[in-house]
Amino acid sequence: MPRCARYLTALLIAAIGASSACAEDAWPTRPIRIVVGTSAGGSPDTLARIITPVLTEQLGQPVIVESRAGSGGVASLDYVTSAAPDGYTWLLGTPAHLIVAPLLMGPARVKASEKFVPVSLVATATNILVVGTSVKARSVSELIALAKANPGNLNYGSPGVGSPAHLGGAMFASMAGVSLTHVPYKGASGALTDIASGQIDLMFTSPLPAKPYLESGKMRLLASTGAKREQATPGLPTVAETIPGFDLTQWWGMFVRTGTPQPVVDKIHAALVKALKDSRVQRAFANQGVNAQSSSSMVTFAAFMASERTRTKALLERAQIKSEN
Repeated sequence: MPRCARYLTALLIAAIGASSACAEDAWPTRPIRIVVGTSAGGSPDTLARIITPVLTEQLGQPVIVESRAGSGGVASLDYVTSAAPDGYTWLLGTPAHLIVAPLLMGPARVKASEKFVPVSLVATATNILVVGTSVKARSVSELIALAKANPGNLNYGSPGVGSPAHLGGAMFASMAGVSLTHVPYKGASGALTDIASGQIDLMFTSPLPAKPYLESGKMRLLASTGAKREQATPGLPTVAETIPGFDLTQWWGMFVRTGTPQPVVDKIHAALVKALKDSRVQRAFANQGVNAQSSSSMVTFAAFMASERTRTKALLERAQIKSEN
C-alpha cells in the first residue's frame, strides 16, 4: 500500500475512534426507552413509570416506558436484543424473563439471555398470598387443611409458566404436601380479576397489582412470603411460620444489550443508583409495597444473578416444573 494511502487509512481509523469516543461522552443525546415485558398496570410497568421522571431530570433527555408484553415476557427480551447496543434501549427485567425462561426453554433461550448486561437491581419485594373471599380459609394452616380435604380442587393463578406466582404455588404445594391446580394467564391482572370474581381460588403475587382488590375487599390477604415478617406489616404472618423454609422474594433489575459501550453502561448505572436514592422514588416504591434497591456495582448484580440462577434451577427441579410450550 502506498505511503499516502496508509496515512489516509490511519487518519480515517483515528477519526472513527474519536467520533465513537465523542458519542459516548455526549450520551444521551436523544430519548431513552425502558422496555417492560408486561402490560400497563403490571409491576415492571408501574415501577418504570415511577422512576422515569427522576431519570429524565438527571439525564436531560426524555426517558419513556414501552410495553412489549407477550410470551411470558420473552417478547420484551427479543425486542431489546434487536435494538442497537447504544444505551438508548433498556430492559426492566424480572427473574421470570432472565432466569426461569432460559432454564425452561432450553439452549436457544439461554443464548438470548446472554445478550444482556446486568446493570443494577431496581427493587425487591416480599410477595403475598391472597385468596378469594369465597375460599373458606383465613390462615395458611386453614388453607392447607382445605387443600388436603379437597385434593386438586383448589386452583391458583399465575401470569404464566415459570413466573414467580407459578413457582410460589408449586413450592407451596410441594412443601405443604397438597395438590393444587395451576391456571396460567397472560398477565397478573387477568388472574387477579378471576380471583376477585371467584373463578379461581388463590395466587402468590407481588403487592402492587393486588393492592386495589385488597383495598376494595374483593380478596383476602393471608400471609407474606419472605423468611421473616415485614417491618411495615408486623401483624401479617409469613407462610414460613406454617411451612418452615418457605421464602419467595421478587426482584426487578435493569439490563442493556451486550456490546453497549462500557462508559455508557457506567453512566446508566450511576443514574440508576442516584435515582433509587431519591426520596420521591423511595416513597412511591414503598407505597406500592416494594423496596428501592440498587446494586453497588455491576459485578455485584452479576454475582446476585448467578446465585439466583442456581437457586431457581434447584426449585424448578424439586417442583418438577417444565415448559408447557
